[in-house]
Amino acid sequence: MIKFASKFLDYVAKNAANGKFHLPSSARKIRKDSVFKVGRILTELMHKTWADRVALFEYHNGGYNLTGMPFLHFSLAAARNNLGVDDLSKDFDDILVSSVPEFIREIDINDIYHVKDIKELEASFPRLYRELSEDELTEAVFCSIEGVDDEVGFLMLAFKNPIGVR
Repeated sequence: MIKFASKFLDYVAKNAANGKFHLPSSARKIRKDSVFKVGRILTELMHKTWADRVALFEYHNGGYNLTGMPFLHFSLAAARNNLGVDDLSKDFDDILVSSVPEFIREIDINDIYHVKDIKELEASFPRLYRELSEDELTEAVFCSIEGVDDEVGFLMLAFKNPIGVR
């Protein structure tokens, strides 16, 4: 388990340091190219870690209140699944960060949030708990993704078997 975790962290750190997890918001072509690159990275990460689902969630501003203060949201930006694991539903668009504060807090504080039993998510993120348990996923790891000057989202790796076991 420790050897696996070390390799996983090295992989994530290397790709984040090379800017491969950064999703630029400038030009459309750059964005489109980034989406394809992210898809390849997610597929590679899924195979190297034996994850059954890998998903990238991106923070964004979904709107403003009357005072002009932005509401922070996150949405599913990209995902890959092994055979037998359904795609994540469309329910993962425009989720208010304030609706799952304990979940986001764990990722923000620790950068890596390891959920050894999916039931841990039942109280902090019920929607994700239902999706993962329906696909018989039992364990998950969430990793904060840093952009150029701030967090841009988080990565999820979910597993049917304990981490490191096929």
